[in-house]
Amino acid sequence: MARRSVFSIITVSALLTGCAVDARSADPPTVPTDVPSTGVPSTGVPATTAAPSKGWIDGEPAWQGGAAGVSTGGAVLESAATAAMDASPSPVLPPSSVDGSPLRAGSVDWPNPAHVLGIQLTALMTFLLICSSVTMVKALENLQASNLPRAKMFVLLTALGGAIFVGLQAYEWTHLIERGLLIFGNPWGATLFGASFYIITGFHGLHVTAGVIYLLTIYRVISRVKDMRYNYMVTEIAGLYWHFVDLVWIMVFTFIYLL
Repeated sequence: MARRSVFSIITVSALLTGCAVDARSADPPTVPTDVPSTGVPSTGVPATTAAPSKGWIDGEPAWQGGAAGVSTGGAVLESAATAAMDASPSPVLPPSSVDGSPLRAGSVDWPNPAHVLGIQLTALMTFLLICSSVTMVKALENLQASNLPRAKMFVLLTALGGAIFVGLQAYEWTHLIERGLLIFGNPWGATLFGASFYIITGFHGLHVTAGVIYLLTIYRVISRVKDMRYNYMVTEIAGLYWHFVDLVWIMVFTFIYLL
């Protein structure tokens, strides 16, 4: 049941993140250059020019996020698919590789993460980060439509989601420390279990904290700057960072809490 849940979470996050990035980074269609004097391309199909759409200040043509964006959606989907395959049972690998992480498979006293950590709270934290990725995409959509007030609202919602995530992680750490899970030992088995848990989740938590500060800075910038193209650019860069942090957490959730 746990593996099917994380497979669903990974699939939804990958589709939201990958499709959003691909939609912004698609290259514009090209028109053949070998056009004869009649004004018709060599393919025999008359060339047409679409009228520029409106959506920016002073009636300028709508900007689609840059002429050539960075196509990272495919890589996001590929990475998420790899994590999903690792999280699902395999008919080929031996039971030790399927039922536990490599560390637990090589240690006779490695604790079962599901018994020590639990996944109810962590699943909620994962869902919260996925929702924050959605609000980040909505912020970019509203900037593209020159709707600055709604864009600012979604940036704040994204930062709020990250802040709640960090708060829940601090609560989880406090609870686990009270139960005896320490960096240098724990009552369930291998000492390395606590060290690996706190180092990996703590390192990710620092990145989420930095992302929240980054988003609040972006909110202040787009509140003062009137250039919508500049606002879109800086927000898009922040969004790429936030989606990366989200994807890394799905990997952490899979390999630390489930396997």
